[in-house]
Amino acid sequence: TTELTCPDGTLNIDGTALSVEIVDDCETVNVTGDISTVLAQGIGTLNLDGTGSTVLMTTVDVVNVSEKSSINTVVWESGNPVVNDLSTASVVVSESRLP
Repeated sequence: TTELTCPDGTLNIDGTALSVEIVDDCETVNVTGDISTVLAQGIGTLNLDGTGSTVLMTTVDVVNVSEKSSINTVVWESGNPVVNDLSTASVVVSESRLP
């Protein structure tokens, strides 16, 4: 697992089969590429464009999953974000809604 920070507020995670932990809050996180795992604290806006990735975070304000994306899992612990999920077969849900 690689630990990353957001020194300028925006973090771009681009690659395949990455395992990343974001150790501070970020204004914007852009995840591109496939089959990666991202653990995060607070995120203002998450933009996800890829296939088979998992993003777990404490809080998030806006989740955007692109129409080119598929089979992703996005889970947050608390809050009520705006969700724009245009993907195919992704799960975008609050942890409290998981079975």
